Amino acid sequence: SRFVFIWRMDFKLVFWFNKSMKGFTLLELLIVMGITMMLGASAIGYSRSGEEMLNLQMSVQKVLSDVNQVASYALSSPGRKSNPNERYCGFGIHFTPGSETYVVFGDVKPSGLDQRCSNSDKKYVLGTDDILYESTLKHSKIDSDPSDVLFVPPDPIRYVNGVTSTNSVEIIIRGRGTQPTSSVCINPIGQATIKRGTTCS
Repeated sequence: SRFVFIWRMDFKLVFWFNKSMKGFTLLELLIVMGITMMLGASAIGYSRSGEEMLNLQMSVQKVLSDVNQVASYALSSPGRKSNPNERYCGFGIHFTPGSETYVVFGDVKPSGLDQRCSNSDKKYVLGTDDILYESTLKHSKIDSDPSDVLFVPPDPIRYVNGVTSTNSVEIIIRGRGTQPTSSVCINPIGQATIKRGTTCS
């Protein structure tokens, strides 16, 4: 039996006693509320995790696109904006480990009497080399050792931190917090791909 308050048609509150009416106990209501809260918390957690993974994959695609763009610069070898007749010695990306931002740069010929590209250090030099543009990752950061990847026309030849290498180089991108990492692999001839296995081949 239950005691029920109802409204009559004349808007007067009536106290009604119904023996056949059944309802939920307090314990049953608490259990239902607890399950609902657990499901809601799980849904929020999955949503945030999915968003962070999406941001990470977008960052990987951005780095991949910029690496391929730099390699194409080395093939076309455009001139400097300040002096179109002067060619760059190479085109590269300068990464700062732990940073969300990196720069795409043109390697300028050394100053002095012997202004030949063979004397270039094949690295990014702040204040000397031209910054072509900057890229910023969304809620991700660079977490790899190579600071400079440079492509020298016309082949192009790839340099890593100023030296040539016959091994593929791995650019690691880490998501926010403890999220998993993803990587872009650059092989010795400058082709960039997303890392699929355990190592860059």
